[in-house]
Amino acid sequence: MAPEVEEGQRATTASDMYSFGRLLEETKSFHSPNEALDQLIQRLLRKEPKERPSPSQVLADPYFTKSLLADQLEILKKTKEFLQQQVALQKRESELEEERKKVGQDLEGMKKQKEELEKMKRETEGEKQKYETEKKKLLTEEQRVKIMAQTSKRSGKESTSGTIAEQERKGTFDCFPIGCCNFSSLLLDILQCSSSFCSPSHRCHCRDAH
Repeated sequence: MAPEVEEGQRATTASDMYSFGRLLEETKSFHSPNEALDQLIQRLLRKEPKERPSPSQVLADPYFTKSLLADQLEILKKTKEFLQQQVALQKRESELEEERKKVGQDLEGMKKQKEELEKMKRETEGEKQKYETEKKKLLTEEQRVKIMAQTSKRSGKESTSGTIAEQERKGTFDCFPIGCCNFSSLLLDILQCSSSFCSPSHRCHCRDAH
């Protein structure tokens, strides 16, 4: 509080400047030592109100001029940095947008490739099933043919052995008709008929060949 106010006088602009000086004096410890600030505080705390600087004179003081200029320079510097960051951010956003579009295109291409692969897989599975079905049919047919061949062979052996045994038991040995014989059978029949084994009861169908 200004001295004149303590004495009961009315507060004026000069008393406000005195209070402002007290405020600067209390807060100057938070600032680095500054001779211009000390001189300004001394002027603001003068006892005579008329000797104190006016608000316009305080703003024109070298301390405030320098401080305001420094603040303005700092603001400009930060503004410039902020603008540069904004430009860099916009550039990065544009790059990210391009990358996003590219990734989207790649994903779309991969999706199409996946669909094509799935289609090929289904077609391959269908062909595989057809192959397995044909394979099973061929195996079944092969087994059936083998069984028929084995059965026919076994039946032929049994029929032939039974016929020969029955003819030997009866003492007869019928030769096959010439028209039904191959060369080996015909030769064997001729030899049998011309040998001692050819008995009177031998019903030979190849007499003309003797």
